[in-house]
Amino acid sequence: MLVEEIAEKEISLLREEPLITECLIGLRYSYCEIMVEGEKYLGVSITPIEDLLNVSPSLRLPKTIHELRRLVGSPNPYDRTIAQALLNALGSYLIRTMEQGEIELIDADIIGLMGRHVVEPVLLVGNMGPLRRKLVEQGISEIYVVERNPLNRHNAFPDVSLPRLIGKAKTIIITGATLVNDTIDYIIEKAGNNKNLVLVGPTASVYPPIIVPRYFNIVASMIPRNIDAVKNVIRAGGGRWDFSRYCDNYLFAGEKN
Repeated sequence: MLVEEIAEKEISLLREEPLITECLIGLRYSYCEIMVEGEKYLGVSITPIEDLLNVSPSLRLPKTIHELRRLVGSPNPYDRTIAQALLNALGSYLIRTMEQGEIELIDADIIGLMGRHVVEPVLLVGNMGPLRRKLVEQGISEIYVVERNPLNRHNAFPDVSLPRLIGKAKTIIITGATLVNDTIDYIIEKAGNNKNLVLVGPTASVYPPIIVPRYFNIVASMIPRNIDAVKNVIRAGGGRWDFSRYCDNYLFAGEKN
């Protein structure tokens, strides 16, 4: 599966074994902090509350990077939440230390930058309201939305409607939450090779050359710049729009194979 592939490739790129210094499963987001070569890096992941309900946590936070393989393959959503945060911590490290100049970190509205890469009709996998509004402002009118969590649906279709809508779309914009809830492989399979696939959000901040252009045309995400500030927001129950000001944005594009 895709998350296992990401884990193996990120681990293979490490120059030394990271030290896992802190992990937390929060109300809206979770995080994992690592230290490599004396520097700290933070990865965040959405906490999929709809999947955690009535599921017992494993109560096993990772102590070494070698546990990542166990976590990404676990059927327990608590494990996969921490696994994604750890994958994204490794992604943050690799983005900041590898392939200098290839991944440009920017202080700009990545939602706005995405517009030139989008061809309608558009299918949003995840009810991302600010993104939808920005696309409408840019003149894109034919937009379909599916959402997994009933509490976030707000007139979007349930995600079981995806097979009926995916054929209508030329561009599919996918929330990084699909990496956590194990629906990403299904979406890629249903999309086929003739769709413009875009992966977005802070949960999607794995090392992008691993998945672009093989699986996606674009990854638009962010990595923490002020680690302590991001952790404080998450510990206080804040979400993406609360901690984004403490992050660096990037948009990594390529032609999907």
